[in-house]
Amino acid sequence: MFCAYIGTLSKNRDLRWIIFKKLFFAGIFLLYPLVVQAGLFAYQDAKTQLWGFKDGLGVIVIAPQFGAIYETTKEVFTPKNKKTEHLVAVLKNSTSCRISRDGTVKFESVFHDNGPDPYEEGLARFVDPKTGKVGFHDTHGNIKIKPDYDFASPFRNGIANVCNGCHGEYPQIPTYPPISVHPYSYPLKEMYMDITGGTWGMIDKRGKIIVPIIYHSFEEAQKNKVSDIK
Repeated sequence: MFCAYIGTLSKNRDLRWIIFKKLFFAGIFLLYPLVVQAGLFAYQDAKTQLWGFKDGLGVIVIAPQFGAIYETTKEVFTPKNKKTEHLVAVLKNSTSCRISRDGTVKFESVFHDNGPDPYEEGLARFVDPKTGKVGFHDTHGNIKIKPDYDFASPFRNGIANVCNGCHGEYPQIPTYPPISVHPYSYPLKEMYMDITGGTWGMIDKRGKIIVPIIYHSFEEAQKNKVSDIK
């Protein structure tokens, strides 16, 4: 009788363990997609000092490869900010970029004040790595204005200044590459540039040229803005 009781007890224990395991793994199966979609968390590799991203369970989603992450919140790609921000700004190989959730570089950002170009009126500037030309993308990662210009200013009141044939001029480093790659190692006084030369005009947020790109300076284009738009 005693042996039979022990055997029954053992079977019940095994059955409870089997049920527990099934419920545990079923819970993981159901909850993991929610955890994955909840957002990613930045972390820094202790050996390389590079930054990457993990999910809520601590699983590495994007391997550490970034010199900096330009986000003010610890958690990124959350459902909350997916409504407004589908890309995350990072520094990769000394270039300011915006990446998607899988770590793909979507855009090389125009360098602006120690970091990537901020969104102005819903648009940010990017550089085509093949041509060096500047265009605009929105917060969802869509190209809104093709990269057709050697330089473009941020939008103000629906208008951006653009130029072709112009170039960045650095008093300290005359041969410094314009607009795109800007390593942190350079002193700040050498990172700021004036855009000179070329012809200037203006575009609206649809990319339509509203002031012809024929003027020899930004100031000249500004003076002709009213008459040209009319």
